Amino acid sequence: MSNLRFLTSYFQRSLNYVKDATMEAIRMDMSWKREMPLLSCNSIENLQEWVVGSDADIGGNSEAYWGLTKSKHGIFWGTLSQEIPKGSNIKHSGYAGFRSKERPITMFHRPRFDCERFRYLYMRLKGDNKQWFVNIQTDSLFPTYLYQHRLVFKTPGEWETIMIPFRDFVLTSEGFVQPRQIVMDRSKIRTFGFSVVRQDGDFCLEIDYLKAFNTPNTFGDRDILGAGEYIDEKGNICNIRERDGEEKFKRLYEFSQGENNQMEDINKKKKQIKVIDLESEFKKKIGAGIPFDKIYTGDENKDRLLKKGLPNELTSEIKNKGEDELEKLLQMVLNSKYLFPRYWESL
Repeated sequence: MSNLRFLTSYFQRSLNYVKDATMEAIRMDMSWKREMPLLSCNSIENLQEWVVGSDADIGGNSEAYWGLTKSKHGIFWGTLSQEIPKGSNIKHSGYAGFRSKERPITMFHRPRFDCERFRYLYMRLKGDNKQWFVNIQTDSLFPTYLYQHRLVFKTPGEWETIMIPFRDFVLTSEGFVQPRQIVMDRSKIRTFGFSVVRQDGDFCLEIDYLKAFNTPNTFGDRDILGAGEYIDEKGNICNIRERDGEEKFKRLYEFSQGENNQMEDINKKKKQIKVIDLESEFKKKIGAGIPFDKIYTGDENKDRLLKKGLPNELTSEIKNKGEDELEKLLQMVLNSKYLFPRYWESL
């Protein structure tokens, strides 16, 4: 009887796979999607899709349990112990974890999670003060290969939504980071899991769901939006100008142009103020009782300017010069070594 149920389930899965693959080929649906549900823990049936393990499986003293809370969330709790039992042959102890089961095989393939078109693993969790690991296992020639990422909760005892980029996971094997990192094949993910190691004492982790996720600007590892673009509810890339109308865009443009013009006026006023300050500096340092015909700069053009002798004429010449030239001229006159000694102290 049990064999009959197994075969019925096997053929039903195979039929469903053929239907889904056929519809996907007909639709050719490669459009942007915000999220894709992966796993949830909101019922007894959901909990049966996960496997629990700890060092107790090989003779350790840790305890680990898996259940459903009153609020319909999965909860993984227990106690870690690094103490090795007397007479035991195990070398290390003090770990516990749980992972999703591999999806049931069909007549045509072994189903995998395909997260290639998504950038983030998105989770809703409630953790404790311990440091956890998120684990992802993909198809590989080496069964011990595991992609891991640290998981530390900012608000222990409260629900948190956590986003981790798939490309930030690190390849490990039996707990050691591999020197040669291989990019994760997100189209062939076998299992997702969580683990806690080498931290004696009680632990507790509640889980609501796991999703593959995109922000409005991501399509897998690609950034898809330019300036002024957004994605509508149907997954189409649209322009803000088209959404809000040309009139609103025009008003925004005019407002921005007005701000630019205002900044130009401010810069002009600043330049005028600097020129006025330079004029007053010339009048104060040079025009205060010092005969211009006794001042020499060593530059024929500058000497001709200074020898005119009238402050008004000097001021008119200053106004026709650029800001950089004014600065240089002022420094040249004030620091000139060609001034006669009897006028040096006056300057």
